[in-house]
Amino acid sequence: MHPVRGTHPLPPGGGDYWRWRNDQLAELATFIQGLDGPVVVLGDLNVTPWSHYFRTFARDAQLRDGGKGFGLQISWPTYFPPLGIPIDHCLVSPQVDVHDRRTGPAIGSDHYPVIIDLAVEDQLPARR
Repeated sequence: MHPVRGTHPLPPGGGDYWRWRNDQLAELATFIQGLDGPVVVLGDLNVTPWSHYFRTFARDAQLRDGGKGFGLQISWPTYFPPLGIPIDHCLVSPQVDVHDRRTGPAIGSDHYPVIIDLAVEDQLPARR
């Protein structure tokens, strides 16, 4: 069994929200550094993949962006897609392979669902 932790950093709105979000991402990276085995981080991180803070989190946590190679997939907001940005993410450790990543249809949230097909190292087909 792999440990699961939930997190939802604050949006980078007014006041100290952006700082609290960045601190939470830094603390999560530190927590992940202490884990053994496969790691998957999923969810609304309230940061785009182009952000310095996203790249710093991925680097410090030693995770890769599971969305790379699957094109631009906006996840928020559903109510005005032309201004949509990808803030819902899947980051994985080297022991995890992302087979597919896509967004689903609007289902009543202000975010589109993100659907991920993963395989953990011991479930991957043998490489020749």
